[in-house]
This record gives sequence, C-alpha cells and structure tokens, in this order.
Amino acid sequence: MVTDEQLASTIVRDVYLAVWTGTAVFDLAQGSVQTWLLGDTHHRAVLTLRRQRQLRGAASTEMLAPQPQPQPQPQPQLGTAQRHVLELAYFGGHTQHEIATLTGAALGTIKTLTLQALRELRTNRQLLEGATGEGLRHSQMATEG
Repeated sequence: MVTDEQLASTIVRDVYLAVWTGTAVFDLAQGSVQTWLLGDTHHRAVLTLRRQRQLRGAASTEMLAPQPQPQPQPQPQLGTAQRHVLELAYFGGHTQHEIATLTGAALGTIKTLTLQALRELRTNRQLLEGATGEGLRHSQMATEG
C-alpha cells in the first residue's frame, strides 16, 4: 500500500507508540491482537495517504500499489467487479462515493459489490479457520488469557 519506506516506518512507529502509551485499546472480543494491529496500521496508512493526496490537491495514486500476497486455499471466488471495488477501497484508500465517481457506477451498486465481496471473504476465512483449526486456537487463547 505505502511504497515510501520512511512513511511506512513512521506509520508503524505511530501504531506502536499508541499501543505503548495506552491510547489504542485492544478488545479481545473484536479479534486477535495481530488483526487489531494490522487493522490499526492499515487505518492509519489510509488516513495518511488521504491527507497527502489532499495536500497535493490531486487524486494521484502513484504511491499506491497493491502488494501481491500469497493466499491459502481455498481462494475467494470474487467477481472482477467485486475485486476491483475492494482494491480501490483497500489499496487505494478511496471511499465508496469516490469509487462510484471513478468507475462511473451508481453508489448503490458500489455498496452492493462491497457487501458481497466482504461476505465472500468472511465465508472463506471461516472455512479456512475450520480447516486449519485457527478458530479453535483463537478461542482457546481467549479462555486461557
């Protein structure tokens, strides 16, 4: 997402500083620590990129590039439009309204595609956790901790 190594380092430092000072609060009911940290890091990266884009006064996406990551089997069966909408939102940091403007699609269509894609990904994650025992391991950690 962030191709500037110094900016990425600053964002990660800010996340850890928020954790250290106690301004970021972890809730076990919301998921694992890893998910929480990655989510907070992603959120801060998107906000930082949006601020930079606003300062430049242009919707340039030069610094944004999806990073290919290996995905375990089974892979989600997302349609091309669903995948494109998620890439624009996640990697591009665009809002649904901005995606509708960029693609020329109706806002309702973008919202529907996003919802369908997220449901597909959630179902896939649950299948993976069931197959690997991840879900069991996380629930055991929650009761032990």
